[in-house]
Amino acid sequence: PNYHDVIKKPMDLQTMLARAERDEYNSYAWVREMFDLMVLNALTFNRFHTTFWKEAQRFHKVCLTGVSKSMGKAAPPGQYDEAIQKNLENAKKAKKMEEERKIKEENMKQ
Repeated sequence: PNYHDVIKKPMDLQTMLARAERDEYNSYAWVREMFDLMVLNALTFNRFHTTFWKEAQRFHKVCLTGVSKSMGKAAPPGQYDEAIQKNLENAKKAKKMEEERKIKEENMKQ
């Protein structure tokens, strides 16, 4: 229910498909921009340990390394790329902190 409070520019695959069917994408760079927005929204709204967050991360990696390169139409990183990278780094830090907390908690029990 609070999705639109957190995410100001929603984007999803269905919307991207509808735009493509209406020929609203003038270049592959614009498709990548909307794809990156969709990924950023998923990474921003969901916690790093959830299935949705992990799937967004996986989807982003697969599309950038697989689809883009195999099609030979790789677009340069857009305006959302830096935010995606920052989100991924923050998740790594949060995961590491959580692991350290668990270890510390286990050591305190002994």
